[in-house]
Amino acid sequence: MKRLLLAAAMMCVCAALSAQTPLDSIMAYLQHATLFSRATPQEKVYLHFDNTGYFKGERMWFKAYVTRSAISAGGVTRYIPTDISRVLYVELLNPSGNVIDKRKLKIEDGEAQGDFLLDSIYGNGFYEVRAFTRYMMNFTPQDGGDDPPGSLGKVARSAAGCFSRVFPIYEKPKQEGDYSEPYLDDETTKKRQPDQRGESTAALGEATAQGKGGSSVKFFPEGGDLVLGLTSRVAYMVTDEGAGTVERGIVEVTPTGGDLPFTYTDAGGKERTVNFPAPKADGCVVGMDMLGDETLTATVQTSQGMQGRMLAYVLMHNGMVVQCDTFTAPPTYVLQLPRHDMPAGVNQLTVFDTQGRIQCERLFFICPTTVEADSVQVTPKQGMELKPCGLVSLTLQTQPNSRLSFAAMDPATMTNGKEGNINTWMLLASDVKGYIDNPEYYFEADDAQHRQAADLLMLTQGWRRYDWRLIEGTQPFPQPIQPIEDKLYIFGQLSPSLSKWKKKNPVDNVELTAFLYNAGGAHLKGETITDSLGNYAFELPDIEGEWNLQIQTRIDDKLKSYTVGIDRHFSPLARTLADEETQLLDANEANLFRKPKPTTQAGGTEGGEEDDEYVRNGQYQLQIGDRSYITKTVKIKAKRRYWTDYSGGWYNEGTAQRHAAFYYDLDEASDTYADLGETQPTVYEWLGQANSLFQGGDMMMDYYDHFIMANTNTTDIITDDTLPGEFNIHRDGPNYNGRPIVWVLNNKYAGATGVAWARYRGEAETYAYLQLTGMSQVRITNNDEMPTFIDEVKSIYVSEDPNVMSAYLMQSDIQGHNPVTIFVYTHPTYSTASNKGLRKTHFQGFNAPTTFETEDYSILPPMDDFRRTLWWEPSVQADENGQATIEFYNNSSANELFLSIEGMTPTGTFVAK
Repeated sequence: MKRLLLAAAMMCVCAALSAQTPLDSIMAYLQHATLFSRATPQEKVYLHFDNTGYFKGERMWFKAYVTRSAISAGGVTRYIPTDISRVLYVELLNPSGNVIDKRKLKIEDGEAQGDFLLDSIYGNGFYEVRAFTRYMMNFTPQDGGDDPPGSLGKVARSAAGCFSRVFPIYEKPKQEGDYSEPYLDDETTKKRQPDQRGESTAALGEATAQGKGGSSVKFFPEGGDLVLGLTSRVAYMVTDEGAGTVERGIVEVTPTGGDLPFTYTDAGGKERTVNFPAPKADGCVVGMDMLGDETLTATVQTSQGMQGRMLAYVLMHNGMVVQCDTFTAPPTYVLQLPRHDMPAGVNQLTVFDTQGRIQCERLFFICPTTVEADSVQVTPKQGMELKPCGLVSLTLQTQPNSRLSFAAMDPATMTNGKEGNINTWMLLASDVKGYIDNPEYYFEADDAQHRQAADLLMLTQGWRRYDWRLIEGTQPFPQPIQPIEDKLYIFGQLSPSLSKWKKKNPVDNVELTAFLYNAGGAHLKGETITDSLGNYAFELPDIEGEWNLQIQTRIDDKLKSYTVGIDRHFSPLARTLADEETQLLDANEANLFRKPKPTTQAGGTEGGEEDDEYVRNGQYQLQIGDRSYITKTVKIKAKRRYWTDYSGGWYNEGTAQRHAAFYYDLDEASDTYADLGETQPTVYEWLGQANSLFQGGDMMMDYYDHFIMANTNTTDIITDDTLPGEFNIHRDGPNYNGRPIVWVLNNKYAGATGVAWARYRGEAETYAYLQLTGMSQVRITNNDEMPTFIDEVKSIYVSEDPNVMSAYLMQSDIQGHNPVTIFVYTHPTYSTASNKGLRKTHFQGFNAPTTFETEDYSILPPMDDFRRTLWWEPSVQADENGQATIEFYNNSSANELFLSIEGMTPTGTFVAK
């Protein structure tokens, strides 16, 4: 199966790069970069939400805007709805960084919409929502740390570049509609486990010096490096283990050899000293004056060893080459950049040599010009009053034909004010490292104070979303290269089940048939054959929901056993959350947050037409499903019933969800092993890898091995042979951090492990034993045996509440030893046991969004209505005059409205209120 080849970007103009003159070499890199930026534009994703915080049981709605960059007729980059990807992934991560829910959404005209129902989360705290396309993963850095549990040695990708936002999710109010005391657990709910962090997005030249007393200093030389004898500005950030960031600033440094000390004051008020990073003997440094109203000045200094060499600079925005030129390096080279010609947002200036090596590099921020046309004006219907359950009618005014999303909230119930908007994300936050506290600040004015603050941000939180080495062709794409998903596909690689069968079972020209069934009885079938390497692909229609998937492998119409790998594991690692992201606003801050945002001045921008000829003839043609992987048409046949509906009763996971502290998706885990051709571990082996708190023996031992139990009615000892089978209580088997485990399979008691150690009686006993009281109180056992391997399990929930077990096992002695209850759910549809020539798994189609609905108070009388989001309308289309009308009904108590309106104009600018 061919990967996304990115053909135009990877041609590398090899003949040009081998040219003899320095000028020819530099021009070859510039040519490659220009072609790359046109043929391989990057995508950005932004999500607009209906609220700023949530309570368990509510629904979180969101609208996605997916864009790519283009170059207008004036040479300035602009945003347009993506025409690259058609599949968007949105994931919900719990406070520990585990993905607990996900959505696969269809992108149409650069937009998608979806929602998460928050009745199945496990504990309150700060949850992250992130969004990305698969194509975007080609541009995220690979993580430099150890492979995370369950990754099977896969190359881990950083989450840098993905959209990310963190929300507080509170416990459900004790009394319906009472949001006055939102409850979160203590500080531990905010923090992610250290081994679940993915951090590899350091800024260019970033260096850390460890101080005493738990403090450290990060240094950020302005151009990337210090050079002997050249004066540089160096940004610094002092952090403390307990206090977080203590201080940021900029100092001038001229290294002359030897240690160069830096003195700072730590969080405790003590002076500390560390050394600046060591300088290079030769090189370049760059300094930028960002305060000029008309012109920005970039000054490049070169060491004596660099002077006289051919160098070049390139100015980029969103990975697109905006301006470039060559120069012979003097001691000082000055570049004047007209401010008003610079694209708004984060720009990147790179100076490089004839080998394409970066000599110095600098990010800088241009505040967008605020114009009224890029805002949304809201006018209530004449004479309208805000009444309980009354009709609200609003007229929106913005740029003609803009596409918007609209949220109206009850300010009295808003729980948090941590938010940006489509402007702050697309033009700033998406291009810098980590979380930005109050990103609106950098957009509110374009004066000296705000420019200096933005410059410090660029130096201390910058990273290279657009890597010059990748753009110029000297660094390859991270492997494996991810494909463009312009529709739904199933693709992967076939390999022999055993290596000795390779000659008997070659992987080329194998006949594959895919069967898909869903809960509604729909049936799909497709056929293809593998290429010489065993690659295959199926193209699917726009199906929705979860489907059972079976892939059959044949040679000459005879079933043959193969390992059928499916390529679908590319989700990035969880990132570390900043302290500021996990802090709530106090009452005063919340009130300030609810003030209306300022209006802007009138004006407008124009965008030109893009020449897409290179794009049409470039990489966009090279997607899944080219001539090597021709698939037969997949047809939807007549519907029929495929499975019994197990949505309620014994298979309902609601009980576990209500009590669980955390959750494991075993479908995802087992699919990872199967897709990569690895052996499925046992359930406990996997749990032990995923969570170090699981200890002890394997739960798949003989249930009564070495078990001795005291009969409370006599002095006799009940041994293995006399123990009634329905008890399934084991001395051996796993425990949870020394606590016994009560296992519940499909909502029925299945056994208990790690319990016999709990109580000893008598000094002469050879074996430990547990005194059981009231053996008849044990509930009826589950007739099904506990599954052995993880591919037999759908999901696992862990409850640390010792009282939960009493609903399944009324045993006081076990309960007295702080047991943990683990709920295990298996698939009701079919066994995943291996069959010759058949791979059984599941396939997730698009998730259909939920429609926001409220009571119609034109028909119903007013009633208690506790909605916090009063109205959510994800698809608002302004007419040719820029107007749109919104109507909805108020709740029963709101006496003011907070409106959040965001969107895009046809000219590639963003609007927000």
